[in-house]
Amino acid sequence: MPKLFLIRHAIAEDREVFAKTDLPDEQRPLTLDGRSKMHRIAKKLFLQEPEIKIFYQSPLVRSQQTVEVLKEHYKKATVKTLKSLSPGSPVEQLLKDLQQQPPQEMALIGHENHISEYLTYLLTGKIEPNPFSFKKGGIACLEYKKIQAGFFKLKWIVTPKVFLA
Repeated sequence: MPKLFLIRHAIAEDREVFAKTDLPDEQRPLTLDGRSKMHRIAKKLFLQEPEIKIFYQSPLVRSQQTVEVLKEHYKKATVKTLKSLSPGSPVEQLLKDLQQQPPQEMALIGHENHISEYLTYLLTGKIEPNPFSFKKGGIACLEYKKIQAGFFKLKWIVTPKVFLA
């Protein structure tokens, strides 16, 4: 069965500090520590799950920079930007976007609370209060036979500390 990985972006600059730059939050970058930790996470993820073929990223800088780090290990993978991975986008739209793709090993790099809402929706087919919470750099692995809400099975979910240990 193909797998879908849900990955929260790596550690980004502090929201309040970055706001003083007068740049929009969409441009808030990763920290050096965030990049460093994501390099270590990506290396271990690649050793465990080397078959990811495509990374879907949000249009926000911190998501794109997280994918840049992942791509250093997944050199053959392609990258596509999905507006539906932006915070606040309806989870149903993200599912519709994925249904346009062939079944394959893929990863979504997004933001909290959206990424955990999406996990709940994929597993249950319902939009409900969210029981999950992703730390920055956290990853969930799901298996699926069909890209449809309620047809995914949680294989594992880890905090970044698991890969950083």
